[in-house]
Amino acid sequence: MKRFIAKSIVTAAAACGLFSVPTIASARDHDHDGYGRGGVIIRGGREYAPRRIWIEPVYEERRTQVLVPATYRTICEDVWVAPVYRTVCEKVFVEPIYESRRVCRTDRFGRRIEVIERVCVREGGWRSVDRQVLAVAGHFEKVERQVCMTEARYETSCERIIARTGCWETVSYGHPRYDSGLELSFNFR
Repeated sequence: MKRFIAKSIVTAAAACGLFSVPTIASARDHDHDGYGRGGVIIRGGREYAPRRIWIEPVYEERRTQVLVPATYRTICEDVWVAPVYRTVCEKVFVEPIYESRRVCRTDRFGRRIEVIERVCVREGGWRSVDRQVLAVAGHFEKVERQVCMTEARYETSCERIIARTGCWETVSYGHPRYDSGLELSFNFR
């Protein structure tokens, strides 16, 4: 029984193989789509040879804002520094001042007499005297300062970025995507 089943399976497979050969060979004669010999595409009973086309790359432009920092320049200048004085307070002894003056007097007999007397005009003593003393002489100093040359700002930067790379694609003539109603037929028999 097992042998009978095995033989019948082999026989059925062989019969399928034999009956399928004429259908592949006759595909060229019928009006249905498929592949023929050498990569030739059969569509609607016509043969179309494959061709290669170049698909262009697709680019995107991306715009970004970039902060450009401010630029500064150092300037060195000579600046006049005024002299500095300080006040010093000192105690000084001032001598008394005497002068000789003519004085008119009357004596006991009523006569007028002119006498030269020594008179104290200003009394002497200790006095506070303020005086200015030079602490730092006037001079020029080099002073550095930063000068803004350009303000900080935002700039728009534009970059081209490839979104899809270009490639070669194999298509057949008569493909609706790549042919615009133009059918080419080549027969080399």
